Amino acid sequence: MQLGTGLEDDTAALLAIEERCFDELWRYDATAFRDIANSHPYFVVAEQNGQVVGYQFNTVEADYGYLVRIAVHPAFERQGIGARLMAEAVRFFASERVTRIMLNTEEQNAHAHRLYEWFGFIRLAQRGFVLRQAL
Repeated sequence: MQLGTGLEDDTAALLAIEERCFDELWRYDATAFRDIANSHPYFVVAEQNGQVVGYQFNTVEADYGYLVRIAVHPAFERQGIGARLMAEAVRFFASERVTRIMLNTEEQNAHAHRLYEWFGFIRLAQRGFVLRQAL
């Protein structure tokens, strides 16, 4: 697996991962990915045999690191790609000298919970809520 920074021409593959990994409410579109790539200091794409199989992006605010999104295409799960992306995120945050890393995930995403807890993250009490209205 290779890790690379930036979007280059990976938008279609990223959108396919979005569709497979996230409910419609949480998906990013092509415009959002371009904005994210321009506004977030660290965007990593994981490739295997030339195919985009996952990605992550992060941001830093003061001394906090925020892992905004990490995703691995379901066809490539359980191959260590998520762990490699997570390790890269932790390395990035350490280089930025943040004092803590924050992230959130969907409540039913037990696979992600295990990954984050394996990296030493602890669950915090929920401090907000999500609202939705379909049109």
